[in-house]
Amino acid sequence: MTYRFQQVSFKNGEGWVLGRPAIILHTTDAGKSWEKIPLSPKLPGDPASIIALGPNKAEMTTSQGAVYTTENAGRNWKAMVKETIDATLNRISSSGVSGASYFTGSIVNQQVSERNTNTASEPLRSL
Repeated sequence: MTYRFQQVSFKNGEGWVLGRPAIILHTTDAGKSWEKIPLSPKLPGDPASIIALGPNKAEMTTSQGAVYTTENAGRNWKAMVKETIDATLNRISSSGVSGASYFTGSIVNQQVSERNTNTASEPLRSL
């Protein structure tokens, strides 16, 4: 299988790579060797971005707006949001109103604050 690498993040010789088809690679020796990190079939969307945060730590987002962190080199990932952006926007309320038909926008970029929480640079706008 051929992969196309799309995201790379390094911090102090430790690195993470995302690619398509969905793949995550991790190195602790500045890229001399790489470990393929298994992805759960339950992952909402495909990995979209990754940021190296320190020894064995990273933050990953998915194409559906999920945010995960790992503190053990990708063996376990902890969800940082209760619901993905896609799920929130496409939910139909009890009145039958669909959120997706009333809001539009996109996440232009992500910024990590001092507390390692993602913030969108541009909020969703009403139509």
